[in-house]
Amino acid sequence: MLTGLAGGLAACATPLAETSASGQPIVTTNAGKVQGLAENGVKVFKGIPYGASTAGQGRFRAPRPPAPWTGVKETIAYGPPTPQGRPSTAPPLPPRNPNLPPPLINNNPSDPQSEDCLVLNVWTPATDNGKRPVLVWLHGGGFSTGSGSSAWYDGVRMAQKQDVVIVTINHRLNAFGYLYLGDLGGGEWK
Repeated sequence: MLTGLAGGLAACATPLAETSASGQPIVTTNAGKVQGLAENGVKVFKGIPYGASTAGQGRFRAPRPPAPWTGVKETIAYGPPTPQGRPSTAPPLPPRNPNLPPPLINNNPSDPQSEDCLVLNVWTPATDNGKRPVLVWLHGGGFSTGSGSSAWYDGVRMAQKQDVVIVTINHRLNAFGYLYLGDLGGGEWK
């Protein structure tokens, strides 16, 4: 997985940037061009594929690079989180007190889930050739729940205030990501 992630990050770091007719940022990755959006002065790219589909024949196999595309892929919406269970033993929240700050947002995604989930999200203050620190944030959840699209990990404010690039990812969880079949299935499963 880390090889695929590193390739995806390298793809997003390509400094070939342009702007669409509507003024939205476009960058060139190793797989093709992606168009994001501008949000409070930050360039945002959501749902950029960093690996090939892990559904169907790709299930339980090592990640592969994404298939290249032609044209410009719109990356303005988060990609789907990986299939995961829902905690059923969590106690209900007490009634909300209007004098207290809002509760933390649940890290368990409610979006439709999919095995085709190897996507990353990028927030950057600019798409120029500037060198900036990059913070790669792997969501919590004990490798069984969570998503890089959780509101906890929204990178707009940090990119805006700190001149840093923020990257969050969706990755496979549970058996979809950690079941090793190399000894049973041979080399193609490694």
